[in-house]
Amino acid sequence: MHKLSHSGVKPHSCDVCGLALMTRSHLKRHKRIHSGEKRHECAVCGKRFSERYMLERHMSVLHGRALERPPPTPRNTMSKLLKAQAQARLHAADNTASQSPSLIAGSWGPYTELTYSQP
Repeated sequence: MHKLSHSGVKPHSCDVCGLALMTRSHLKRHKRIHSGEKRHECAVCGKRFSERYMLERHMSVLHGRALERPPPTPRNTMSKLLKAQAQARLHAADNTASQSPSLIAGSWGPYTELTYSQP
């Protein structure tokens, strides 16, 4: 994806206006201009916005409030949990002088489980 951004290739084009974009998600966001879809609503005055950042700006400027962040999604929560567990295992392995850890492929992907072998 990063290399694609430097190539200038924009494989996703809008069927309404022909605008070419690099990613499918950018195209999906762009299409809201044509559809008029406004998914984000101000809880104070009811005005609607197509993008969350526009609602955040509106809340700050017109109502003098910061918009509350939504709770983390289960995916983000799980990612953070798995990362913390992996770091704890690596930390424990670093502090164990008599055992040497070796990485093996696990059920969550390559190199996520530690096994210990005696020297």
